[in-house]
Amino acid sequence: MKRTVTVLVVAAFMLSASLQAWAQPKGTLKVGMEAETYSMDPLAAWMGYGMVMMRQIYDTPIDFGPNGELNPRLATSWQQLDDLTWRFHLRKGVKFHNGYPLTAEDVKFSIERILDPANKCRHRGRYLTFEKVNVIDDYTFDIKTKTPDALVPNRMAFFTRVVPKKWVEENGIDGLRKHAMGTGPFKFVSWKRKDRLILEANLHDRAGLSDADPAVAVQVHRRPGGLAGAQRRRRDLVAPQFLARLGVDLRDAAVLVRHPDEGQGR
Repeated sequence: MKRTVTVLVVAAFMLSASLQAWAQPKGTLKVGMEAETYSMDPLAAWMGYGMVMMRQIYDTPIDFGPNGELNPRLATSWQQLDDLTWRFHLRKGVKFHNGYPLTAEDVKFSIERILDPANKCRHRGRYLTFEKVNVIDDYTFDIKTKTPDALVPNRMAFFTRVVPKKWVEENGIDGLRKHAMGTGPFKFVSWKRKDRLILEANLHDRAGLSDADPAVAVQVHRRPGGLAGAQRRRRDLVAPQFLARLGVDLRDAAVLVRHPDEGQGR
């Protein structure tokens, strides 16, 4: 006999396509997850759930579209100058959540963090063709490779989440581990390990980048506490892996979108 579950089912890969697509109702969106990241530093948040959360806070120069195509993000365009050189042009007017302007120095700093063996980045192997990053001006940079690499744009879309060089120098890596600072559609508010991560919509001018609804905040809760707990605590989204372990056939799961104004005690 088929069962219907009145919670919104969202796969991790769908959520990673950015919560901004779901952020039309005003209020607070509560997401139940079975695991969490252990750092707000995108370099350390390399596992699935960490990458999902970092995508909401940080941007990459290029973005993967729903069909795997490459779309402009922080970079508006890119081209291959020669066999070993790729040039990228950044979007002007983008700001980090604290108001610092995005520049090519921030991208260079972020890439060099990946390349530095001392940082032990789990995805460093994907960038071993990179030799160096040359800043041409505030909004232009080149990536020089050791050998011809046609996948440089793909690599810039995968794990190159840009952090503000100046802010990290002021607050240290330990500060970044505890307090995320990006340019993404949602900005960091607070984080309590093994409990919840709270984000709110980024109200800065994002210079043409798609935005979240300015009235939407997101709370990501670790471990909904069972299906009954997910309903009792009024989660709006629950990761489907969690429901699958409870024996729920996801093909039979109904979708319920509850407007935040409906009901009390959220």
